[in-house]
Amino acid sequence: MSLDHPVIVTDLGAATHGDNLVRGLSVRDDLFGRETRWSLLSRFVQGPDLDRDDAALLDDVLVAIVAPDPRIWPLKVGWIIGAYGDWWAAGAAVQAMLAECRMGPWACAAAYETATALAALRGDDATDFEKRAVAWIRDQWDVGTVVWGFGVAGGAGRARDERMDLIDAAARRHGRDQHRHYRASLDAAAAIQAATGRAPNMALAVASLALDLGLTRAQFEALMYQVVEPQVLGNAYESARLRSPALRELPLGYVRYVGASHRRSPAALRSDGGAGG
Repeated sequence: MSLDHPVIVTDLGAATHGDNLVRGLSVRDDLFGRETRWSLLSRFVQGPDLDRDDAALLDDVLVAIVAPDPRIWPLKVGWIIGAYGDWWAAGAAVQAMLAECRMGPWACAAAYETATALAALRGDDATDFEKRAVAWIRDQWDVGTVVWGFGVAGGAGRARDERMDLIDAAARRHGRDQHRHYRASLDAAAAIQAATGRAPNMALAVASLALDLGLTRAQFEALMYQVVEPQVLGNAYESARLRSPALRELPLGYVRYVGASHRRSPAALRSDGGAGG
């Protein structure tokens, strides 16, 4: 490759006369009428071919895990930005905050390691699997390892992630509840909660389903971006619609500065003889 004329080689897409190509396939002849939002996105990220039932499963998961409460971080950031009237900027702010945020798409993808480990632990022999799963996770926690996919936010009043029930209903509806990663994760989670009191969360369930779909961790995280998009845009749009003055001008009593102490400029120091203030 010449540094004077750098070339990036990709088959992601190309425009032709009268058609567009996606990974070498014709939108007109190959994809239109066959592809879904999810299969198209999977194709873009070089994931597996997803059929319409796979897409229907992901649609159900999208609805099952929706949690649009404006008080949830980072949705509240979108409310502050959206208060100035621009939902585009508000939505972009939320997505920027989600980059490796320890929740949302990143946290769901992080549960890949847990689901993979539990499926490997079960292997082809389910004998005493639940006991082995409890012993495994206790070993992890004893050395301070964060096991993604366990733990429910919301305090003592929320002992269970209610979204797990809806995800399980989706898995059963689409015949995925006995697939390798999902079954191992859910069986292990039930035993672990009974033995330790620590409940699983929706990240473990959706990561397990994604593994059974053949998605890599990176591909799944990209699809999760689409899963959370409706609630992100919904909050951004609502904030921009309301344009709340209370969010544009926060009362000083609710604001606390965190950072380095203030400094006087050289000119100010000269004018008052170096006195602080």
